Amino acid sequence: MSIDNLREDLVIVTEYHSSYNEVADTWEIFVPGGKMLTQAFKLDSYYDFMFYTHVSKKDNGEVEAYNFVTRKWDKYNARSAELFKDTLIPNNLEIVLKEVRKYNGI
Repeated sequence: MSIDNLREDLVIVTEYHSSYNEVADTWEIFVPGGKMLTQAFKLDSYYDFMFYTHVSKKDNGEVEAYNFVTRKWDKYNARSAELFKDTLIPNNLEIVLKEVRKYNGI
């Protein structure tokens, strides 16, 4: 089914794992098809909004917080059309969807 044939009030969410690219010094969407597919198919170019999850840890390695990254920051190539003034927001998809719907007038 083509996304163009779906209702206009729907927000489609896709989730990917990321892998760290040491050469580019950034996190990228993991594409299991290998290097040739990754170079030919720039998956992130198809998205208007792209959030990464940042895991904050205490000195002892214990997880302190999970946050969404909303814009290019550190080693994350996130983007959100400036929907959020903060770079890190709570890792709560409901907050993101509310702002995306408001941005798109739905």
